[in-house]
Amino acid sequence: MKYITLLLFSTLTILLASCFPSSLITTPEPVIAKIIEYDFVPPSKAEEKTDLSLIILNPEYAKGFEYEKQSMFVNFIDNMGVDFEEMLIAKGYSLRGPFDTYDEIVYADKSETDLMLKIEIDFSYEWAYDAIKDKPLYGYKGSLSGYSFQRDGNLSIGGKINLTIKESLTQEKLWVKSIKLDKKNVGIHTARYRVQNKQEGMNAIASDPQYVTVMYEALDSYYQKALKTAWNHLEPAELEPLKTQVKDLRSKKGY
Repeated sequence: MKYITLLLFSTLTILLASCFPSSLITTPEPVIAKIIEYDFVPPSKAEEKTDLSLIILNPEYAKGFEYEKQSMFVNFIDNMGVDFEEMLIAKGYSLRGPFDTYDEIVYADKSETDLMLKIEIDFSYEWAYDAIKDKPLYGYKGSLSGYSFQRDGNLSIGGKINLTIKESLTQEKLWVKSIKLDKKNVGIHTARYRVQNKQEGMNAIASDPQYVTVMYEALDSYYQKALKTAWNHLEPAELEPLKTQVKDLRSKKGY
């Protein structure tokens, strides 16, 4: 009797496995992931160099942002670093860098430049409570066999991008601008995945075609707004008066 029960259970398991892929339980209408190459083209180019030289640090995400390794966020920050560099060159600034951290910058670069630009991306990211459809799955005799993972509802995103200009030797803040990223509620309707643990589930959601498409579109609108606003703020006429403060600071600190 025990052998017959086991045989029936094994047969049923095989039949179910043949009906559903091992990782995919249900799916909405097929979606082809739309990947956007974030790009900003400077609207003009300075005819002459300015009298200001800058060090640029590569953009970084605010501490604690746990989604920075998702493809759309990786591309967002990588492309932003390139476009800020192009923007500043188009404005007529002399540049050194980009550098990943301040510690990478040698003394000569610090002393021979006036200012340093730091770019921090501070995203907010929060799922609506009813959008999280994660459930344990149980198999034979109630044993845990994995989890069902799905996102079906609204994701709230927003935040700000902070631009900070410091004196390059003393690291004294001289200029700060915050570019607000208006809050959005975007609808996400992913497939439902069978996974072994939470991390595997999060990876499945991050690569789901519908999630990828919606997120790239939402982030691209933020990208364009942020770069256009930064272009307007980083005018030589606004930053050139800082040179006087640079000289004063270095004199006081003995540089």
